[in-house]
Amino acid sequence: MRVIMKTRYATPEFSAEPGQTLDLPREEALYLVDTRQAVLENEDPATGGTRKRRPRRSSPAEPGGGAEGETGGADGAGDPDGS
Repeated sequence: MRVIMKTRYATPEFSAEPGQTLDLPREEALYLVDTRQAVLENEDPATGGTRKRRPRRSSPAEPGGGAEGETGGADGAGDPDGS
């Protein structure tokens, strides 16, 4: 799998500089991409590339990923009918 390095990278066998293209085993290439040390060769770094992005996790301030402006709750505050 071919990647373009964004950082310096070294193993006991070789080293690479930013901008250098490497052909690596799939597992090693995906590790470098996941840790943002490299991008896939066919990926455009300016637009985020072709890889599917993972959905964002909800923050602790938004349990269940609730959107801003939702009404209701355990105490009934915000219910339109006031019950």
